[in-house]
Amino acid sequence: GNPIHFFDLPTLEDRRIVVRRARSGEKLITLDDQERALDEEMLVIADGRRAIALAGVMGGAATEIGDSTRDVLIESAWFL
Repeated sequence: GNPIHFFDLPTLEDRRIVVRRARSGEKLITLDDQERALDEEMLVIADGRRAIALAGVMGGAATEIGDSTRDVLIESAWFL
């Protein structure tokens, strides 16, 4: 399948996303409230400042949509 994720747009630095490898020592709190230690082998979705999702696995808590969300960014991926 193709993973799809919704981000609360105003929470994104630069209001855009990029796909990149995680940086050594980088951490991400995912939607299940678990702090994940990331490494260079992991692919992440990032905004202009930080990792915001573990690509194809789970989104980050900091960009989660909620009742007050009005603008969203929809990300759909196809990993080869």
